[in-house]
Amino acid sequence: MHRTYAVTWQEPLRAPLSGKLELRATGLSLEGSNSTSGSAALLIPYEEFAGMRLAPWGDRLDGRPTLALDRLGRGTLRVASIVAPGVISEIAEGLDARTRQHRRD
Repeated sequence: MHRTYAVTWQEPLRAPLSGKLELRATGLSLEGSNSTSGSAALLIPYEEFAGMRLAPWGDRLDGRPTLALDRLGRGTLRVASIVAPGVISEIAEGLDARTRQHRRD
């Protein structure tokens, strides 16, 4: 069973979506929706991540601490917790561990 996090996320040039994030065996899973573009689901393989950092103030989602995830050839995905800002560090640690493991395999 995977831990589920309530998040808002945004891909480049798209409207933010709210829903859930899971760190699965093969990649980061996002499922959610918004009022303008409906629902969406993404499964991003860990191998696709090139780096991550905390987004600067001007790049935050709704002013909340935001994790900026650089994707190979796809720009930066921004993720912010809906419920607890501290969850962002937990997501970053889990993502870093899984990304490192997939690069070793």
